[in-house]
Amino acid sequence: MFTGIVEKMGRVQKITHQRESMVLDVLFPETDLKATKMGDSIAVNGVCLTVIAINEGVFSAEAMPETYRTTNLSLLKQGEPVNLERSLPITGRLDGHFVSGHVDGTVKINRRWQEQNAIYYELALLPSEKRRIVKKGSITLDGTSLTVIDKSTDAFVVALIPHSAAHTVLGQKKVGDIVNLESDLLSKYLGALVEDNGQSISQSFLKQHGY
Repeated sequence: MFTGIVEKMGRVQKITHQRESMVLDVLFPETDLKATKMGDSIAVNGVCLTVIAINEGVFSAEAMPETYRTTNLSLLKQGEPVNLERSLPITGRLDGHFVSGHVDGTVKINRRWQEQNAIYYELALLPSEKRRIVKKGSITLDGTSLTVIDKSTDAFVVALIPHSAAHTVLGQKKVGDIVNLESDLLSKYLGALVEDNGQSISQSFLKQHGY
């Protein structure tokens, strides 16, 4: 489990492609990885990966075909920066929102503009996410916890404060770039519950299910 609060921007040291899978060697800068061991989880651009090796601040992780096909990890180049977050300890602070690291898909940036200190992005809305993404709700893009500013039938808008722009890879993104998307975990389960029961969400439905 993660929070969407990026710890560091790391850098891809090496990529080994194996048809529709890959091994990534990633530098985790200015971070003591002595407490990190093989088998631990680290989110790379919001994708939960398992550490298979550690060597002086560089960790290695594998991406299987499902991850290769449904995330932007397959587009990474050597030397490219990536967002990094280690998994949340049970005693840790939840400063963002619940993030599983199980990316729902990738979306393209349609527009980018700035208003005073905020950078705005308009992104394409995946058909599967139309009911999961709500205005003022939480969303994760490339592992960064953000608030949905606005939503239309085919797009949604998020905004970055200067700190997020400077300390995550999102601040470097341009129109046409592809980012990983994970919709809010609670909305996924609630949506699945509604779909399985063939019901619509109402006050009585929410009360019946403990909301």
